[in-house]
Amino acid sequence: MVVLIKKRKALPHLANKIIPFPFLLIWNGMLVLLLMEAGSELSIVRTQLEHISPLLVLLLILVVSAVSVLLLPKITDLWVKAKVYVNLFEKDARKIWNPRNKAIIVTISFILIYLMFLIIPFTFTPSNIVKGSLPDKPQLIAHRGASHLAPENTIAAGELAVKWGAVGWEIDITISYDGVIFLIHDSTLERTTNIAEIFPTRANDRADSFNLSELLLLDAGSWFVNQDPFGTISDGYVTQAESDSYIGEKIPTLAEAINFTRDNNLILDVDSKGPSSSHPYYATYEDMLLDQLNASGLGKDILVGSSKPLADTMTRVCGPVYPYEMYSIGCELINTQHGITNAQFKEYQEENVTVIAWTVDSPSRFSQLWCLGVDYVKTNDLHVLTAIEKPSWTLMRRNYYIGWSQLNISIVMISCFTYFLIKRRKTV
Repeated sequence: MVVLIKKRKALPHLANKIIPFPFLLIWNGMLVLLLMEAGSELSIVRTQLEHISPLLVLLLILVVSAVSVLLLPKITDLWVKAKVYVNLFEKDARKIWNPRNKAIIVTISFILIYLMFLIIPFTFTPSNIVKGSLPDKPQLIAHRGASHLAPENTIAAGELAVKWGAVGWEIDITISYDGVIFLIHDSTLERTTNIAEIFPTRANDRADSFNLSELLLLDAGSWFVNQDPFGTISDGYVTQAESDSYIGEKIPTLAEAINFTRDNNLILDVDSKGPSSSHPYYATYEDMLLDQLNASGLGKDILVGSSKPLADTMTRVCGPVYPYEMYSIGCELINTQHGITNAQFKEYQEENVTVIAWTVDSPSRFSQLWCLGVDYVKTNDLHVLTAIEKPSWTLMRRNYYIGWSQLNISIVMISCFTYFLIKRRKTV
């Protein structure tokens, strides 16, 4: 006796229906939070994807070609059915939607989609592809001095910048409560000094609330030795003698930074933080700064963002604007975050606009900017970028197009050969 067992249809558990919704809600919420927090740094993802885009495109074309080999037999079957249909039902062949028209539409769609993937490399050219000769390697400006090799915004950081081949250094400045301009990046002294030990009740006070005599009591170097925040001491980029010398390093004044810049023939890129609105020198700070910079005699070797007449003797910099706008606002040099589009960088190169890109620590991004003709790169990792002798990869535009043409032809031929080989085996 044969017993027939009726199969029950498997139904998902109630939890399986409910769980995906809160999961997706949390996932999307975290993604939005990431995008909000990442800000301009999100551009790193875009530039890194572009750097490896030839490999990604090649992989995509190979996948599409493999899928095409599987689809071709089905398209062939459509044409066989269309031929039979026309022979048997010739009087109905004029109908719009019939097997013959269906075969035509599917075939044309298939060809157009396949061609679309094949021409991607020609419509989207990576920035590592250069037209003409490779531009000169960008010159390096040490961000806050050699800030991954020495305590930032100190003379020691300037000395390491010179040692590792920088042509200039960027410094952050503000003014003390008694009217002396000095180097500091943060609004407080807590991160880069021993303020908590010397003035424990004022550790969170603004840096511009201290007099110069108080600032000179602080140690601005030991934190770097104790924390080794970038691993450059343990990795051997910083010698033991250099590391020992950082202990007790003082906060420098702008006057000391100017003298060091002059003695070493450097470019001085000034990033002015400025005091709070309640500071006694708030109203006169910018004029005091420009007067001191003018008196230095460094002239065009000083980069400033001020539009005041006192800055006429220096090099005025501005953010990313169109080349035709630069001269109307008195800008001589573009100082921009490296995440602006490569099309903008190309436009600056074509218009012979001098550009500084900041802050670049990635060798791959540095390679892209090199190929784009950027003049200066501001970096924390002098020891990494100085050692780069050529871009990670680059091609002449003509060779790039020829290479992709040959590769596409080869892929199409291999796909066709594979299709006919599979078809032949099925018929044997």
